[in-house]
Amino acid sequence: MPSIRSGLSPSRDGKGQMRDKVSMIKEAIAAAEKRHGLDWRTSWSKAEAGPDGNLRVSVSRGEVFAELGEYEGVETELAGASSPSVLQAVSSVVDVRRQPEHSSELLTQAIMGETMTRIDSRGDWYLVVLEDGYHGWVRSWNVGSLPREEAAAFARRADAMVASSVGYVLSEPGEGSIPVSDITAGTLVAAGEEQGGFTRIELPVGRSGYISSGSLEPLPKGAPSREGIIERAMGFLGIPYIWGGTSAKGFDCSGLVKRVLRMEGLETMRDADQQSSTGVAVERKGGAELPPASLLFFGEGGRITHVAINIGGGRFVHSYGDGRVNSLLETDNDYEVKLAGIYLFARDLLTV
Repeated sequence: MPSIRSGLSPSRDGKGQMRDKVSMIKEAIAAAEKRHGLDWRTSWSKAEAGPDGNLRVSVSRGEVFAELGEYEGVETELAGASSPSVLQAVSSVVDVRRQPEHSSELLTQAIMGETMTRIDSRGDWYLVVLEDGYHGWVRSWNVGSLPREEAAAFARRADAMVASSVGYVLSEPGEGSIPVSDITAGTLVAAGEEQGGFTRIELPVGRSGYISSGSLEPLPKGAPSREGIIERAMGFLGIPYIWGGTSAKGFDCSGLVKRVLRMEGLETMRDADQQSSTGVAVERKGGAELPPASLLFFGEGGRITHVAINIGGGRFVHSYGDGRVNSLLETDNDYEVKLAGIYLFARDLLTV
């Protein structure tokens, strides 16, 4: 068993040695995060002294946990790994913030039914890891706890998803009946019988009601298509830009990409710089067309700052003030001069 004591000065008092332990562990965690390309969005750790004088260390990533090993006087745990339950978004849209307060930066969002793992808490805020590995704080009233198996059972039962940007689940199959909940595009449901243009649905949070049948579509089967991705993206034109938004109530650029791809059966990371490492690099040579539905990346100063979905002919759909179509070609009425000047490269997620 490795010993942290070997790196500590015997002349230090107990508090000094504890500070040395914390410093050494933090350095080891930082080195492991760097090796695995992790940052504050995708990795978390906490080190604190226990009443027995041992150092208790929690980390959120299995890769980091595996590299820490065992140290004398240090207890390590993979946060949330032993919990038999998960948290589930119970509101139509759940904000995920950088710090546990409403005034903090909106990092991302989860929609109803999406699950997350609780790794820490502060008052009535929970620090969570989302399904895509993103970390952030959610307010307790927006989530509910349920057994992992129960969440998995609903996922197997779900056979449809909400296609409309925003809809309402009603208590009865008719306009004007009492609402049960609002609901957004991409929410998974279990569909039942149809009655008078309404379909009875079971929500992932244990409630049920009726929704306009035209607001639903079957879950995607088979490989995603370029046409399907483009059609889906075009369906979100006019949705306002919201920093951190991943729902049809408001998108940021990478949130739009993530929601479109997920609804078409493709998973990707949350932010534009993370998404830029997915798929296969493709080049734009002269007037050659980029593959339809490939992702276009923009940036300056060595940073990727924007992402869009290519729809062909030099045109692309993106969230830029709102969901809109622009072009890289000067001859196009929708030419976007600023983005054309900082276009970097494209990645194709559908290349076999």
